[in-house]
Formats: sequence, structure tokens, C-alpha cells
Amino acid sequence: MVAQTYRARGELVRAGRITQQVLRLSPLDVSMRSWLIELLVEQHKTEEALQQFFELADTYYQLADLESAPHPPCRTRCCWRRKTTPRRVGT
Repeated sequence: MVAQTYRARGELVRAGRITQQVLRLSPLDVSMRSWLIELLVEQHKTEEALQQFFELADTYYQLADLESAPHPPCRTRCCWRRKTTPRRVGT
């Protein structure tokens, strides 16, 4: 994918623009939207990443795939990828 090449080169802004263009053409592409979220987090664009996260949740809702929908962001950043809730240590 072209956006991945730009990301590898360190051209994160350009990679983000291309990814957003792809999402305009295919708004239900959950893997592309997830990739964009990671890219925005990498750029420290927290508000935009959070907005895309909500768009991702809405996409899962539209697809009626609520089991795969990510959990809200939490302190352990990757718990939503495991499709589980974060566990408390020592309990």
C-alpha cells in the first residue's frame, strides 16, 4: 500500500492524507481505519485519533459486528485489540 511506504519513509502526514482518501472511498474498511488510528497516535494527534476511534466503533455498529467492536481507549492502549477488557494486576 502506498500509505505504508510513506509511513516507512517517515512521511506520516502524507501517509495520513492518503489513508483518509481511501476511507472516503471505502468508509467501512475497518482495517484501514484502525491503521489510521495507529498513525494518528504515532503523530500525537490524540483528538483526531479519538474521533477516528469513534468512527471505527460506528462502523462496527453499521456492520452489526458488535462483538468485534473495540472497547473504549484505556490506559493499556492495546487492550481493545485483544477484544478483552483490561485485567487488574493482583486480583
